Amino acid sequence: HLAMAWFAAFVISGAMTMAVCAYELFKRDLRPKFSLNFRRTGALFPGIWHFLMMSNLIGTGPLAINHLTTLFVGAQLGPAQAAVLQLARQLSTGVSGPTRLLGPLLLPDFSRLSGRGDWTGLRDLVVQQLKVAAIVVVVGGAILFAVLPILIEQVFGAPLLDHIWLFRLLIMAALINILGFALHHALFSANKGGTALLIQIAAMAVYGVIMLTGIWVIGLNAVGLGMIGFAITSRGLSVLIGRRLLKKRINRAKKGDDLP
Repeated sequence: HLAMAWFAAFVISGAMTMAVCAYELFKRDLRPKFSLNFRRTGALFPGIWHFLMMSNLIGTGPLAINHLTTLFVGAQLGPAQAAVLQLARQLSTGVSGPTRLLGPLLLPDFSRLSGRGDWTGLRDLVVQQLKVAAIVVVVGGAILFAVLPILIEQVFGAPLLDHIWLFRLLIMAALINILGFALHHALFSANKGGTALLIQIAAMAVYGVIMLTGIWVIGLNAVGLGMIGFAITSRGLSVLIGRRLLKKRINRAKKGDDLP
């Protein structure tokens, strides 16, 4: 019954999203413009197919990591350890869940700024997002880590306290992801979806190395360390590459303004 309820919740959630999307298409009179003719649609909405492909590939990466890791842990360490991993992952996913909604909300602002060539404004918006997220991460993370033992004992049971470090590591990775939740969207708005995908692949490689080399030494905690490596690589490279990209485009825009 629980599995059926879970399945129904996912189906209803997806159906509601598609229904709202269809409603908005009709309401805004966009349906006649969008067709299954790829060339015609691509001409009307330049870059749409590249955006869809890159965004879906980037979204597939974390899903593949989660599912493949669960199967690997179950096969190598047993179903009990896989179950523990899933419980810890549910908590960390709940921590970072709201940012999955906030990121796309900033994408229209990023797109408008990049479309106008206002790279200084885009930089300021990203910096503001990082500052606000940093405050949330520090304050929220301190509270969460303080109550974590009580939370685990009350929600999952006292035996799960033996795996508290797995919970801590996964939550730490989630907090790092929250810190830069809008960075990939900023790269997309700057027409750098391919760069964002390469960053994702690099982060997955770091995760794989840490997890596969450490799981026989420190057990499930290697998954948590791998997720921290994934988060640091993903967010760190996004900041470094994005900062260099914005600096170049801001300087280019200034030179253009200086021309007579």
